[in-house]
Amino acid sequence: MDNYDWGKVPDISDKFKDYRKFAEEAFKEYLKKAGIKLSGLVLDLCCGPVSFGVVYKNVIGYDIIPEFIKELRKNGIKGIIGDIRELPFEDKTFDYVICCGLPLRPYKKVKCGDGFKYVPEDVNVKSYIENFVDDCIRIAKKKVLIISVPLVRYLPEKHRDKIEKVTYQYVLYNKNKFFVLKNRLSKKRRKRIEEMIEKSR
Repeated sequence: MDNYDWGKVPDISDKFKDYRKFAEEAFKEYLKKAGIKLSGLVLDLCCGPVSFGVVYKNVIGYDIIPEFIKELRKNGIKGIIGDIRELPFEDKTFDYVICCGLPLRPYKKVKCGDGFKYVPEDVNVKSYIENFVDDCIRIAKKKVLIISVPLVRYLPEKHRDKIEKVTYQYVLYNKNKFFVLKNRLSKKRRKRIEEMIEKSR
């Protein structure tokens, strides 16, 4: 990313001055609730302009929007421009993989005048999430934390035995343990979570 033409990327610092402090507190709270103390190398997917790099030093942000990655780099956080459907990492590259706000509708880059814009793509949400979770678990050594309220509806059955914790807000996967009975969502629990999701909209 050092050779990227950052001069052509608009500066968005003024838009996110207040958001940085808010995000820092929110990230700390999510980690506390999930019971995670970050260590090693961390990948922050869909990181936006403020990543988990504000609460832990060894973080690499990953986002499709160049303005967000430019903002991270200005604040001393490593960042990569890329699509979450094409994670170019080897197996077990990161100790932790985190995603805060998984977009349920992917976007594609489309040329517009002298620049580009991002437009929504039609997609099978269930398949998209399953592929995303597969990839996250593949590249993580320890744990995967995905913070996304709507995601709970589409949790893939495939990795159900790796769920350490699930709430209406997030799911925490553990690569090194199996949670066979404890974390199977009963119909009653699933219904309660879906009701919570509806109320939060």
